[in-house]
Amino acid sequence: MITSMDKEKKTLTLKPKLALNTDADSEANAIKRPSKRRIVRREDIVAEKLATPRLPKRNAPAKKPMKRLTPAEQQAVDLTAQLASVFPIWAQHKPLAIGIEEALQQYFDQAQIPVSKRVLHRVLWHHTHQKEYLQQVLIENQRYSLDGRANGEIKASEKEHAQRTLDEIAVAQTPKPRPPSRRPPSTRNKY
Repeated sequence: MITSMDKEKKTLTLKPKLALNTDADSEANAIKRPSKRRIVRREDIVAEKLATPRLPKRNAPAKKPMKRLTPAEQQAVDLTAQLASVFPIWAQHKPLAIGIEEALQQYFDQAQIPVSKRVLHRVLWHHTHQKEYLQQVLIENQRYSLDGRANGEIKASEKEHAQRTLDEIAVAQTPKPRPPSRRPPSTRNKY
């Protein structure tokens, strides 16, 4: 009976096998592949690198990846810029008349610009939720059509909604306090 102590241990090799030809010429002509493993010995590293620990930067802002716009979002950005160049009311962020979507759709149809309802609603939502627009809603008493004529009054409930939305934007933009560090105090000798 053979015990586990009597068995010879096998080793695992990661070297690529060469051709099995035993000719001396083929061994000389065989291409030796470089090993894929990189061996770094502690003795080879400069002592200065070992002495300085790598610490994360504390005050460096975290890098956020750039958000890529979807085609619908890009079209909404382009349409907003176009509307601001064509209509001064849009550029001045004056309060828009109720039902302005129909007038915008007619303008896009005349200009032969294909716009879906979703993109049109996105353009309007982004425009009407900007701080400048909401501040104009609080200041103004009239709503305006695209040609600049007064078209309806702003209700008190709409002004309250604008104020609530401005407050929410202000809360969202305030920096959050950093949580206290969870590190235990240093135990190094202070003397």
